Amino acid sequence: MSLNREAILGYVGKPKGDVDVPEFGGKVFIAELTVDEADQFRTLGEDGVPANVRLAVMGACDAKGARLFTDADIPALRKLPARAMTAIGNAVLKMNGAGPAEEEKNGSGETEAGASGSASPLPSAEA
Repeated sequence: MSLNREAILGYVGKPKGDVDVPEFGGKVFIAELTVDEADQFRTLGEDGVPANVRLAVMGACDAKGARLFTDADIPALRKLPARAMTAIGNAVLKMNGAGPAEEEKNGSGETEAGASGSASPLPSAEA
C-alpha cells in the first residue's frame, strides 16, 4: 500500500506497551515518542528536571495513547518514589529504541543488561 501525505501526517501513535509499577499498584502504558520528544534524549536532565520525571511526562499515556502528564505535573512527579519513576523512565527508553536491548540489537557488543551489568539506563533508585 502506498501512503500519501495525509495518511502519514494523520498518523496517531498507539501505546508501545506497558510497565508494571508495583509502587502505584498497577501498570502504566508507554507512548510512542515523536521525533521532537526522542530528540530530547540527548539533553535529559540539562533543564533541571530529573531524567526519569521528564521521560514520564514524555512517555506515560493511557490505553489510547493520550499523555497522562504535562510539564505542570513535574513538581508533583518529583515527589513520587524514585524506584517507580525510574521504572517508567526505563520503559520509555526501552520501548522507544533507546534502551539496553536496542544497544545489543545494534551490535554495541554489550550484554542485554549493558556494560555495567544493570538493565537500567537511568540511575538505580536502590541504596
